[in-house]
Amino acid sequence: MNISLPEQEIQSENTRSHALKIPEPSGMDRAEIESLALDVAGYMGFQPGDSDLPELVESIGGNISYVEYKDWIENGMNFIQIHGPGDFTVQLLSVAGPNQHNFTLAHELAHYIIHSESGEINPMKVMHSGEDRVEWEANIFALSFLMPEKDFRKVSETMKSDSALAGYFMVSFSAVRARKQILGIGAK
Repeated sequence: MNISLPEQEIQSENTRSHALKIPEPSGMDRAEIESLALDVAGYMGFQPGDSDLPELVESIGGNISYVEYKDWIENGMNFIQIHGPGDFTVQLLSVAGPNQHNFTLAHELAHYIIHSESGEINPMKVMHSGEDRVEWEANIFALSFLMPEKDFRKVSETMKSDSALAGYFMVSFSAVRARKQILGIGAK
């Protein structure tokens, strides 16, 4: 799989008029997705707990659209629309906090990198369709990108509360709980 993150390119209106492609599962297993997430984070210069994820997404051609609740519902909630390499739009709910935005941005970044192959498969719009394989891959990527296993295990040894971990990694409580479950931390 090509991991390159292209420089922003201007796409013609003709490119944007083609029928939307449907995302397909990559078939990667959890370890492969986690490794890819670490590679992408390294490439982008992202460190766990960084607050500059929106700027990093914009630096690779992403446009972030913050919308009010009514428009968010009407437009399909959180989604990514991929126009081509280095040209994509992510819609976020404006009133969600930065920790929720970080998870959603990392999740949508996964769709861009994994499912559109960094914009090569376009145009594509990925909306949250439940708990299918495509969404599972994006969730694993996001959790690994934001909370790499090695860092998460180390920090969770001293920070026991989900609240402290969420603050440290700048993610939601539910993201911390999901990461704990996947890694078997705190399981009885």
